[in-house]
Amino acid sequence: MTTGTTQLRKRIQDLDAQIADQRRVLLDLEQSKTDLEQELNETATFDILTLPVEVTAEIFMWFQEIGFAAHMPYSLSSAADIVPLVCRTWRNIALATPMLWSALGVHFDVAIELMSESRLERYIDKWLGHAKECPLSLQFSSNAEDTFVSSRLRGVIQRWAPQIRSLRLFITDRDIRLLGLDLTNFTILERVDLFYVAAESDIDLGPVNLFQNAPLLHDLRMEVQETTTMFPWSQLTKFEGRLSDLELFVLAPNLAELVCKFVPDDDASFSAKEHPNLKRLTISEPGLSANGDILQYLTLPALHMLDIVRTTEVTYAALAPFLKRSSPALVSICLGGNDACLDEWDEFMPLLNRTLESVEIREVNNGHAEYFLDDTRFNPYPKIKSLTIKYPGKCSPSDLVQFLYGVEHVRSFKFLSNSDPFFLEHTVSVECGDEEITGTVRKHISRSSSAGMDIYIGTELENYA
Repeated sequence: MTTGTTQLRKRIQDLDAQIADQRRVLLDLEQSKTDLEQELNETATFDILTLPVEVTAEIFMWFQEIGFAAHMPYSLSSAADIVPLVCRTWRNIALATPMLWSALGVHFDVAIELMSESRLERYIDKWLGHAKECPLSLQFSSNAEDTFVSSRLRGVIQRWAPQIRSLRLFITDRDIRLLGLDLTNFTILERVDLFYVAAESDIDLGPVNLFQNAPLLHDLRMEVQETTTMFPWSQLTKFEGRLSDLELFVLAPNLAELVCKFVPDDDASFSAKEHPNLKRLTISEPGLSANGDILQYLTLPALHMLDIVRTTEVTYAALAPFLKRSSPALVSICLGGNDACLDEWDEFMPLLNRTLESVEIREVNNGHAEYFLDDTRFNPYPKIKSLTIKYPGKCSPSDLVQFLYGVEHVRSFKFLSNSDPFFLEHTVSVECGDEEITGTVRKHISRSSSAGMDIYIGTELENYA
């Protein structure tokens, strides 16, 4: 028994010695690691910190353009929010880059709940103070009438009005009357985005004057419900918004670009309007009633670009009369490729054969790809340099290749579809002049590309060609 106890005690002593040795090794390793980390901190360089300050500031500005969104205090959503928190060097660069602070968006009613008394105004003024003399892009919104203090927002806008170049407002028509926008001098204001709805009140608030002292205002985007708004219409060169009548064509004689939803009342009737200066027209949503197509009422002799996002049968029926009336120098046209197009195409396209340079056909119905992948559709228009066809289904590889050889005058061709890219490896034989050319679709594309055509075949995200 005595001998066994002695042996166990000896083994324990041996283990204790081994543990002590391992602890010394661990301590040595930890000390070596600490020494190496200290040496690294003393000698390491970070590439981003070696860039010239101007380059770093430019990177911050790119980040601002990508990441800017309207925010309220204490939420990080822009470069100016995040960059100063990284390190002292970046903070100094940010504070020395006024353009980084020239855009600000505040959910005003929510922010008032978070920041009592005048803290919100101090926050805004401090932010914009970093912008120095830079033109400002500001956005203010309010969703809750009971917490919106219009006099406080009015003070902010009037204080910074001389520097505001772009202003976006999301409020009620009651509140907008309290902002003094008709009396404030907006020296450099160029663009306004205005979204407001009727306040919950039975009182008729009457018309409202806005931005009468903004001599440079020319770009207006507006979604307004149930109110009468008076702008310096004669200044406008661009308008985007909802139209229920055609008065804009009278009020804004200098309008050059219009993006609109035309949604008239079912029983409304309109007289014809001629606008001599409108060059670009985008109809984003036509009315569904019989009088809902705006083209039937318009004469636009200066029109260069026409884009009809949702093309109906009524729209196609109105195209040829509209083009005959206007005789526009139309350079670009974008239309839908539905059934109605097939019936009307030969009616309106010949009216554009002397000027048309760019064509986009989208929403091509299944089975109609072969109609547009027919070079005889576009050969009568030698000035066409850019052609885009958007087709959700599959197309015949041979039709596509034959089409490319038939429209060699086109310099840029895009065919967007949901087809898989494997058809590019199909072997196709086509006639080109007096010879027959055999090869994969990809090789045919390469041949057309070598001849000077820029070709994109694939989805919106990837060019398989």
